[in-house]
Amino acid sequence: MNKQDPMYNYAIIYGWLIKTHGKVQQTKFNKLAEELGLDKQGGSTFKTFCKHLIEEQEEVIEKAVSGELTLEDTENYFTEEPLPKDPINIVEPYLETIERNKEQLRNLHKFNRDNAQTQIILRDIFNSLSEQLEDFKEKGELAPLTPAHIYNEGDKEMVVLISDWHVGALISNQYKHGGYDYGILKERLDTLLTEINRNISIYETKKVTVLFVGDLIEGSNMRGNQMYNIEFTTAEQITKGIELLYSFLREVQLMGTQVTFGAVRGNHDRLSGTSNKNEELYNDSAVYVALSQLILLQEHGLLPDVEIIDNREDMYELVAYVADKTILLSHGDTLQRNANVFEKLSHVPEKQDIVVTGHIHNFQLHQHDYNRMHIVVGSPMGYNEYSKKLNLDRTDPSQTILVLEEGVSPIIQNVYLGEEE
Repeated sequence: MNKQDPMYNYAIIYGWLIKTHGKVQQTKFNKLAEELGLDKQGGSTFKTFCKHLIEEQEEVIEKAVSGELTLEDTENYFTEEPLPKDPINIVEPYLETIERNKEQLRNLHKFNRDNAQTQIILRDIFNSLSEQLEDFKEKGELAPLTPAHIYNEGDKEMVVLISDWHVGALISNQYKHGGYDYGILKERLDTLLTEINRNISIYETKKVTVLFVGDLIEGSNMRGNQMYNIEFTTAEQITKGIELLYSFLREVQLMGTQVTFGAVRGNHDRLSGTSNKNEELYNDSAVYVALSQLILLQEHGLLPDVEIIDNREDMYELVAYVADKTILLSHGDTLQRNANVFEKLSHVPEKQDIVVTGHIHNFQLHQHDYNRMHIVVGSPMGYNEYSKKLNLDRTDPSQTILVLEEGVSPIIQNVYLGEEE
């Protein structure tokens, strides 16, 4: 092992990320590399670089994963040589300081302007949720539930895949499935809950994992004309989205099952960079707020028996383990259409049996590598302008239910929530 070899230091970073985060994410890998003065490894070559790194530095990676090596064992490659002198800095050294301060002040003003709306949204959310919590308390819903059935290892498990609720969207009946608004969404979720209850009885499932695949809200600034096609402000959308998630989980729990919940963010959920996705702050999303509030509600005695997967460190992907299957969630907005998702998401260290995405409002099922599956979840909204733009088949509003049992092929049911005229 040559500590002066940059690959040695790349290997420590790689192993440390697996130990601390469970996976190697390209952005985090490059951030650490830059801090050490190493070159970034980006673009389409990152996967090839990682394979070469594992082959060449397997022993170092294993030591970093075990904790024998840490980031403190890396070498710093920044040079200590002074920067070349500029004549202006020699004559008037304060000019550089003045210009730097001006630039920082301009950036501060821009930050304050860009985040004023976010501050207003969060204040409105806080006020609304405070009222909501009082309403829940008045209804006497703080008593913990005792599941009617006790789950035993090896029993059948159900997975409910929900996605693209777009709370706040307002759509006319132009796609022959009844239009869309908050009231219609609630009716369609009631239909889904009825079907979940029916399947629990049929398959005698005692444990239900509810996975939300992104786009909880519609947002208000995704497109220039979007303000004219929304039912509520962004703050109201988030608050009503949290209320829907809470009620949905509560209803599933009342069916006498043990419930687990996990979620990832969608492109409509972003709170910063709404009109320009390149300006999005990492993890700044409505689903992050929703997950935080559900965890907070638990601390106040609500949803006492629901296991919430806390992935707030990275809301872009989630790995869940159900029966003998490893399920990976990703909204799908960063994936190219018809791409092999198992290759695109290969940076996740675990081998996935099922990859679940949403985004296109069109239920699809793809088989890969013999028995691995890619499930694309539909939307309670159904076929919309975006689906039409992608030339996808017209589809009714839908969400998806899986029944999993160890050693048995999955049962997949796409639940249609509306009928064509």
